[in-house]
Amino acid sequence: MPQPETPSHTPTQKAETFLAFLLLSTIPAFVAGIGTFAALWAVDKLRDSVWDAAAEQLPPVLSQLSPLLLCLAGGLIIGLWTRRCGFKLDTMHQVFGICRKEGGYHIPHLGKTLGLFFAPIVFGGAIGPEAGIAGFAAAGFTAVLDKTRIGGTGALSADTHPFRRAIRTLLDTDDEAQASKEAKETLQELPLRKLWKVLLWILAAIFFVLGWACVSHVLGSAGEMPRFEGIDYATADWGAGIVALLLGYAFALFALAAQKVAASISSAIGPDPLKKALLAGLVLGGLACILPDLTFSGQDDIVDLIDTWQSWAPALLILVAFVKICMTKMCVALDWTGGEFFPTIFCGVALGYAVASLMGADPLLPVAVAAGAAVGGWTRKPILSTAVLALCFPPITLPVVLAASWIAAELPHPQKKAA
Repeated sequence: MPQPETPSHTPTQKAETFLAFLLLSTIPAFVAGIGTFAALWAVDKLRDSVWDAAAEQLPPVLSQLSPLLLCLAGGLIIGLWTRRCGFKLDTMHQVFGICRKEGGYHIPHLGKTLGLFFAPIVFGGAIGPEAGIAGFAAAGFTAVLDKTRIGGTGALSADTHPFRRAIRTLLDTDDEAQASKEAKETLQELPLRKLWKVLLWILAAIFFVLGWACVSHVLGSAGEMPRFEGIDYATADWGAGIVALLLGYAFALFALAAQKVAASISSAIGPDPLKKALLAGLVLGGLACILPDLTFSGQDDIVDLIDTWQSWAPALLILVAFVKICMTKMCVALDWTGGEFFPTIFCGVALGYAVASLMGADPLLPVAVAAGAAVGGWTRKPILSTAVLALCFPPITLPVVLAASWIAAELPHPQKKAA
């Protein structure tokens, strides 16, 4: 029995398909880019205002204790707010896991979630903003895309809808009843052709950045990472690079151990978020009065290190890196939830400068190697680690970053033994 010929699409139908595809891929990403940058800009400005006000208003006798006072205040606010919310902010890994499993991400309550995102950063948590930013970006994209998908089912159900043929083309079917049934049952994951999916995510990434850039042009910069110069491979000290690799790998193992200890402390305290958050504030604030650069994500501190690293004792740089990562793991475990990438990058950079200072080497190679090993050894995902570190390092340096990340990820690792 001969198979029916697949009907060819007219120029009008092709134009409708292309327009529908643009709506699906660009509008949600553009809106998500605007919203996520606005949240990041707001939290940065509020943090600066709180800490500047504390420095100006506190009497001199209390000014050196301002980290302790603000972190304790943060612990109280975070604990009480988490109690009221009844849920915690998801980490970036949790957001990605939910997206893979459920095909999207939804925030339980926008106002409460904003509070959980703002408070740890504003009051000096040793965490980055990427956890909240990932959640807001995923939720914004999912929300707008869901509405677009629902509109797609309407297009399939109404004979006169202008995008009816376009949605059928995207679904790769000419069976109207089957197309309508599939679309209504799969609002969380529209079954696009593979090529359409690839193009959709490429366009989504471009328009997310465009939305981000539009708001940043109006409001000013926020959450930007420092940029290092490119490595001069002809004059680089490869001996210092090897030392930096080993130190970064040792740091990654220490970070994983610190994460387990922090989780054990959280379990020992119990489920009460107020006790957890107050303990985190007490420890973080107390140590921050003694050691520099323990609070915040480390982005601004990297800028300072670029100019002042030679004035630091190498032992102090190493001590700050190892203590800071303990504070990051403690914050995440004790409900000061946030991102771990940016603090880990700061720690890797500090270790690289320590090696350069000890060995009298140019810092660009050991900094790139130590940062790559620290992040790659922690995540065990060299490609992801290199992509994140591309925010700091130029393309000419990325091969070294990738190599260090890959080696640190492949060296003996406690999770490998467990597996």
